[in-house]
Amino acid sequence: MSAPAKKDPRLAGILSILPGLGQLYNGDTWKGVGLLVLGIALLYFIVTAATAKRGGGDLEGIEIAFFILVWIVNEYDAYTTAKTIAEGAT
Repeated sequence: MSAPAKKDPRLAGILSILPGLGQLYNGDTWKGVGLLVLGIALLYFIVTAATAKRGGGDLEGIEIAFFILVWIVNEYDAYTTAKTIAEGAT
């Protein structure tokens, strides 16, 4: 079996602007697809909550906070995984 190709941590971080793309670049297919689906779902719920003008609650704020948390963890994971791959420690 061949060694994994070297990855650029900066590119993985840039791709992770959309959650999951950096993981897909790194070869973490299932993690990438899961984060991509989660990110798109959260964005969908944020947009629909903002446009629906539903009353009673701060659900939109919770969704935004959760999206930001997912995005930060996603960025960190993509960058550190690519760095590990680039250093040949996988």
